[in-house]
Amino acid sequence: MKKSEMRKAFDKAIRKLNEADCAVQEFASYLVFKGYPLDREPQVSAVDETCIIITKEEGFGGMDEMSAEEAMVLMETKGCITPDDF
Repeated sequence: MKKSEMRKAFDKAIRKLNEADCAVQEFASYLVFKGYPLDREPQVSAVDETCIIITKEEGFGGMDEMSAEEAMVLMETKGCITPDDF
């Protein structure tokens, strides 16, 4: 494989990763978190190409998580996500 072909493939991969990250951020912008300090709001992230999760930090370094589907149901029914929802 030519070096330029490899670099083109790398550049394409980076562009696609950026597009995916922007899409996850757009989804996250629709989620409303209540009852969290601003610096400890849950994080929205892609696990792989088919799974987005929302994670919150627990005391002493633990983590709780919910699926994007669970988060969407909460947003549609309650309008927000609280610490008790995890």
